[in-house]
Parts: sequence; C-alpha cells; structure tokens
Amino acid sequence: MKQYKVYLSGPIASLSPSEALEWRVYARAFLKEYSNDQVIGICPMRHSTYKDTGRLDRKAVDILKDAAACYARDKNDIKECDLVFVNVMSPPERISMGTNIEVGWADAFGKPIIAAVDEGGVYEKDLLFRATVDIVYYDLQTSLKRCCDFLLP
Repeated sequence: MKQYKVYLSGPIASLSPSEALEWRVYARAFLKEYSNDQVIGICPMRHSTYKDTGRLDRKAVDILKDAAACYARDKNDIKECDLVFVNVMSPPERISMGTNIEVGWADAFGKPIIAAVDEGGVYEKDLLFRATVDIVYYDLQTSLKRCCDFLLP
C-alpha cells in the first residue's frame, strides 16, 4: 500500500508553540483516519522541544536548533511530499513570511497546494497567494478531506 505525504504548512514563528502545533496534531490524526493510513501529515515541528513561552523557542538538540538546518529540512520535506496543505485560518496579524516561502517552494517543485483560509481574510485577498495556491477551502476539516480525495485513487 502506497502512503502519500502531505506537508503541513502554516504560521509558526508568530504563534505560541501550542497554537502552531495544535492544528497540526489534529490534521495528522484526521488524515491518517480518513485515509485508512494511506495519507500521513508531515509536521515541520516534529522532533523538537518547545516551551510555551508565548513564542517559539528552538533551543533543542535536534535539527531545528538553527535556521539553516530548519530551512533545509523544510525545503526537502516539501520536495519529497505529494501535496502541500496550507492552514492560514485565523492567521496572525501579519502574513507569515515562512509560510509564503513554503508555498513558493511547493509551486517551484510542482506540488499541488490546497489551502484553508478565512473567507474575506488577509490570505484570501492576497493576490500572489491566491495565484499560487491551487485550491482554497474555508474550513479545516473539508480541506483535509479534499487533500485525501485528491491523492487517493
């Protein structure tokens, strides 16, 4: 049985660790259950230690201990995945530079991009984001279902 990989993109640095991680934990469980283990979520925050101090603290004994390693791993994850899912529902006040870089990588690598956005929100109005993302939905669960439906035969 082939397993498909979905990279879970979305803001991290401007959120608390729990805000950045909570939806990704949910998404990984949802994708796995909905697809009967055929679709797995790849979390950019995996194998790290985080402190809920109101900001991301990457003081860890892992690959995320420096920006260059983080950048390289995230870029490789996107290159190796089958689809990129971008969750920018209830985003921070500013557009996430890291998320936009990931969307750019996905586009450059020819990966399908599905996004969950707030209707009328800043990302829905961002012309470059909308031009790059292939499919947009307005709720998390529907968008995750469509990731599986897109990938599965």
